[in-house]
Amino acid sequence: MAARRHITYLRPRRQRGRRLRVFVWILLVLCVPPLAWLIWNRIDEAPNADALRWGNPPVRQVPDAQNAWLYLLGIGAAEDDDPIAYGRRRVDAYVARARTDPTAAADPVEDDRNAPVPYVSRVEGIDGIAQLCPRRGTNCIEWAAAHRPALQRLADANRLRLQRLDSAIALPQWQEVPLLMGDFPTPSVQLIVLELNLLALEANDGSRLVDIAENVARHDALWRRAIEDAEWLLSKAFAMSFTERHQLLLADLYERATPEQREAMQPAVERVFAAPTAAATNLDVAAYDAFQITAITLRAEIPGLRQSLNNCMYGTPKNGSCGNDLLSSATFLPQATENIVARLLTATAAFLAAAPADEAAAAQRYAAFVEEEDPSRGSTMFATLGYNAAGRRLAFDGLSPLPTWRKRQNDSETLRRMLLIKLAALRAHVTASDMPEFLAAQPDALRHPYPGKSIVWRPGQRAFAAPAAVEDNFEDGFIVVPHEVP
Repeated sequence: MAARRHITYLRPRRQRGRRLRVFVWILLVLCVPPLAWLIWNRIDEAPNADALRWGNPPVRQVPDAQNAWLYLLGIGAAEDDDPIAYGRRRVDAYVARARTDPTAAADPVEDDRNAPVPYVSRVEGIDGIAQLCPRRGTNCIEWAAAHRPALQRLADANRLRLQRLDSAIALPQWQEVPLLMGDFPTPSVQLIVLELNLLALEANDGSRLVDIAENVARHDALWRRAIEDAEWLLSKAFAMSFTERHQLLLADLYERATPEQREAMQPAVERVFAAPTAAATNLDVAAYDAFQITAITLRAEIPGLRQSLNNCMYGTPKNGSCGNDLLSSATFLPQATENIVARLLTATAAFLAAAPADEAAAAQRYAAFVEEEDPSRGSTMFATLGYNAAGRRLAFDGLSPLPTWRKRQNDSETLRRMLLIKLAALRAHVTASDMPEFLAAQPDALRHPYPGKSIVWRPGQRAFAAPAAVEDNFEDGFIVVPHEVP
């Protein structure tokens, strides 16, 4: 029998093949999961319903010639220039910068301080807007009388702008430019506050109270349009402040007026003190605004994986180091992040839509929703690490405290009702001793908006008082309306 021949040279080859397979499997085990994770984090989401809602504000077409916002933006145009045309040039400069290079320095035309006719805020006796009559707690008619020379100097220094403001209030529309970046041009509000102070100064002439009341109503109409049409939260906030100032000033005018003058100024009173419309009280603009600004900020903050690699090799890392940049860019998906932001803003909008009676419950619903969505919770920790980790973190790090815009609106409504009660008491010649009974007889439309809270009469202070929703906005947390009675 022939001896079996052993082919010994095949064994090492089999061992090498086995080692190669082991190495390949180890390589696959080590590399495939990170590669799959990276690929997974390159697959962005489609916009959800909330992102489509807040990312697409209602579109209106407003001709430039009818746009009071654009006119105010160009109010510093040269004397021989058209404010509308100058405002359009300011807008075009902003839009061009936002769409080409948002990091570039602003064009000088974007800054109102560089206007051909700049606003003059400092004269002998007054230095800036902070030294004009404060919004609350001061009778601006008396204050203006005590500061007459300085106010007249400010009026002379800003004569052209004040004349143009009279043209702006006649325009029927209000529309801002779309928000394309956080650094956007705004009209100067100092001129509006100066005009209010000058109206208060004129009110020291008792024979002109009816005309001044009508002028207050004309100016107020502009800001009522702005409250209803504003596409920026900033515009809505300023407009709310100005309407409140008009109401306070008109109430002081009414208190000074004779019975005949009060009857003649009643049409102005009815317009200035009209209840806010549904469009005025709608605060969806807060969510539109927050979504646009957050989306712009996040996309600018995270450069993207390709740009991060380029910055590491040829430039400067954006967020401190190459490692931070690459990790953030690899785990940030713009639309998935915006979807999270949009969901949170829908919850915010639901809270802001709540009536005073439902405010506490709405705040609890909001807190529960935010807690459920929080990426740091144990039940969502692994999902957060697995997909869009940087985006989830940034969406929640940028979450602001529950906004107080609805409460501020409710405080403005409380003040409006208190001032209407004061006007009614003046017409009825209600004495201090009869005031508690007079208050008790007021209709529901003139009671405190919050259940369980009341507008009361403080005889020692000779004033109406009501607890405020935003307590730190008012001294001792109370809205106070002085009222001199016999």
